[in-house]
Amino acid sequence: MLWPKRGHRRSRERFGDYHVTRLVHSGEKSFVFEAAKVTPEEPVAIKLYTWSYDRAAAELEGKYGLQSEAEVGMELNPLRAQDADDCPIVATLGKGREYGKRRGTRYIVQEFVRGVGLGHLIACRDPSLKDRTQRLAIRMCRALQAVHRKGYVFRDFCSDNLIVQKGGVLRLIDLGFVAPPGIAFEERSGTPSYMSPEQIQGKPLGFETDIYSLGVVVYELLTGELPYVSRIAGSDEQSVRRRGRDVMQMHLREPVPQLPQELHSGAAALCEALPRCLAKDPEERFRSVEELMAALR
Repeated sequence: MLWPKRGHRRSRERFGDYHVTRLVHSGEKSFVFEAAKVTPEEPVAIKLYTWSYDRAAAELEGKYGLQSEAEVGMELNPLRAQDADDCPIVATLGKGREYGKRRGTRYIVQEFVRGVGLGHLIACRDPSLKDRTQRLAIRMCRALQAVHRKGYVFRDFCSDNLIVQKGGVLRLIDLGFVAPPGIAFEERSGTPSYMSPEQIQGKPLGFETDIYSLGVVVYELLTGELPYVSRIAGSDEQSVRRRGRDVMQMHLREPVPQLPQELHSGAAALCEALPRCLAKDPEERFRSVEELMAALR
């Protein structure tokens, strides 16, 4: 998506000093653009909320006393510039409000992460994943460790929020649901296929909530499939909602699926840890990602 020269000045004003070079993602919650400043510089990502999501996010922030996504992102940034390249979480560079719109919504400026979504690699059955499963699992733990050490629960840990960069470096993106532990959200926020039982039931959330979701991603990484898949078909809105509710009920009631026996020889530590990650009762899971990492090593 390139802005015409006549509108160049106007496009810059839309996001302050940045001008948009292309649309990267369009979703229900937000649009993500690749952008840059007028002077040659590394590109950035601009995450622009949709009007409906901006309103909903503001209501949740007020209701539960939450910080905004941009504020959380700034807090999760590495303290030293030299640590930025090794940070497993996308860096937040700034925030603003879209200019020139009657209903201008909030936007967040983040570093532009080049890579491929882990969910896409799994769906494509990328052969390189087989030899990198253990390392990717450890990197996932490191990403959650960085969030938990700052006193937050990620709440939407899924393969689509993980980007694999060149060399197997893994980065965690989309900080929109990050919140302090101990909150019981009435709203079922998250991705149904990865939600923990306590998240579905509206109970207080803790670090074990993210460990459950990490377990779902590890299961997906090992098998190429999600542990719980609904048989409800259809792409219309009603079918999608029914399918989401069906999957959530499976997380609550269905036993943890058994891994194929042939996986145990090549990924014994992961296979042994997985049932504990996916325990229905958070008290039966690993108490921290550090404990899980020790088990994997």
